[in-house]
Amino acid sequence: MRNFPCRSILWTMAIAFPWLVAGGALGVMTRPNQASTTIGRLDNLGLAKLSPTIVAEIPQIRPQKINPMAKIAAQMQQAEAQAQRGKLSEAEALYQKALTAAEQEGHGALQATLHNYLGHLAQQQNQPQQAKQSFQLALELGQGDHYVTSNALMGLAEIAFQAGDLKVAKSLYDRTLPQARNIGDRTLVAQIETRLQTVNKALKPAPAKQTIAAKPQLKLPATPKPTQPTTISQTVPPVQMVSNPQN
Repeated sequence: MRNFPCRSILWTMAIAFPWLVAGGALGVMTRPNQASTTIGRLDNLGLAKLSPTIVAEIPQIRPQKINPMAKIAAQMQQAEAQAQRGKLSEAEALYQKALTAAEQEGHGALQATLHNYLGHLAQQQNQPQQAKQSFQLALELGQGDHYVTSNALMGLAEIAFQAGDLKVAKSLYDRTLPQARNIGDRTLVAQIETRLQTVNKALKPAPAKQTIAAKPQLKLPATPKPTQPTTISQTVPPVQMVSNPQN
């Protein structure tokens, strides 16, 4: 499974806030002609890469207020980079900061996306309850957004699957599949279909074992007891001997 089945940070922000990224990846807003052509647009997070000549001109520039949404985009990008390096705690802290800022701006769709990211981070850190809470919040805040909904449902389905609650997992996978098809995410569709095959196979009742009826045992007639042979003495009365009379 993908670590972060959510769209990339910059792609997300480009779709939601095209005016932010029109002038650069972080969308730092500057006024035209505020500095020399040598400096051009300044990326406030990349000053270390500037040449000494350019750095010398920086104090002459009046500091500009960074748009709050641009700051959120920067925090999300930094968090994604930390997560890719395996620094999940650092990534979580940055996502939390971005979430707080999104809440202050009252941007529900962005909050939903951030809850999805936090949910996937919690899954990787083996924190299923925290992940479940994040995905549920993403569902509540991201209603109508097929991308947010599909990722939140997929996260909840994976939690149920890993916990062995296959009936709940199947129900969630079934709900996720049409959402994934709506956004055209073939990879996610393939993952869901694979999971459903596994779950359906596990839930399929085992075929009943055919028992062979025991053949009735034939009762043989009892063997008659042998009769004692009849003797003459038993059937013929004894002959009485008569003595001859004396003349």
